[in-house]
Amino acid sequence: MLNLIRKDFLVTYSNKFAFYMLLLLIPLLLFFIDNFDSNTSFMYSVLTFVFISTRTPFAYDMKDKPHLFIQSLPVTKTDIVISKYISIFVNFLIGSIFTTLYISFLSLFNLLDISVLKFSTVIFTLSVSIFLVSISLPAEFMFTPKMSNLINIIIYVIFLNFFIIGDNRILNFINIFSDYRIGIGLILVLLYFSSMVLSIVLYKNRKFY
Repeated sequence: MLNLIRKDFLVTYSNKFAFYMLLLLIPLLLFFIDNFDSNTSFMYSVLTFVFISTRTPFAYDMKDKPHLFIQSLPVTKTDIVISKYISIFVNFLIGSIFTTLYISFLSLFNLLDISVLKFSTVIFTLSVSIFLVSISLPAEFMFTPKMSNLINIIIYVIFLNFFIIGDNRILNFINIFSDYRIGIGLILVLLYFSSMVLSIVLYKNRKFY
């Protein structure tokens, strides 16, 4: 299991695409979005980072066709699926550290203010990341790479626009999350493990392409 997570880590971060996306994303959002602050920046950046980083290994897996030699390895398809879901938290941690450092750097030029970043925003971002990846990962185990890419891009764009459109929408959701954090937390746990079980079933029954 740890070797699978390590493999995904090396594959993902040998490709600097996710980091480059973050370097470009915040300036673009600063330009296009009114009232863009460190909390909004943190959420969009980390969410994008987690989404890209979690999906990156699939591109290599489909190209290298690991199912052809999986039988010779001391791992199962269940292990592979679980490792993908654990990587959500690894990618969130790395994305959070990188984004915090980046916002701190931009604060030196008064483009953002790192001091206004709230802990509640961090928890909310983790929750949204779990939700987003949990509904997108099963597509990776069910459809062809092209189809899963299309589906997940649509999911991401819908998510992004959902939070961008409307005044103070992120703040409103954070307040709702704070008021109902226990109930929402239980729903997220249920969604996370339900998605994991679904992905395991889909992967075990998948006809590879």
